[in-house]
Amino acid sequence: MNLIIKNIDELKQQFGYETIEQIQKEEYVLTDYGDSLLNGYQENVIFLEILRNALHWDFEKYADFFLSRPEIKKESVLYSEYYWNHCWIERAKELSVNAGNGEEWEFWLIEQIDHCENIIDCDLLEKLQNNEI
Repeated sequence: MNLIIKNIDELKQQFGYETIEQIQKEEYVLTDYGDSLLNGYQENVIFLEILRNALHWDFEKYADFFLSRPEIKKESVLYSEYYWNHCWIERAKELSVNAGNGEEWEFWLIEQIDHCENIIDCDLLEKLQNNEI
């Protein structure tokens, strides 16, 4: 089972969150880092947070969306959020941007994966940390 959602732009469009303005309407704060790649990673992480919250709190509202995409489960959203957050951290370090919050978020996501799955795919996390995926 592939736990990393990489077709994120397609998924955003299908879910109805195509632009930064739409994401900001959800009361998330986006920082403009002046780097399109870093901004894109940030947008992906926030979108996946919105998706995770929709899975947990608003499943009935989005049931048609989730039921038509059986590959989108809480575990795949959490691992994907970890993946995109790690991409953000790596890019932030390249640009000498403080990645402290991102690193804290990684630990929180690991806790959420553990809570959701009761087991963490350490091999997958190691591959993500080593940029092998």
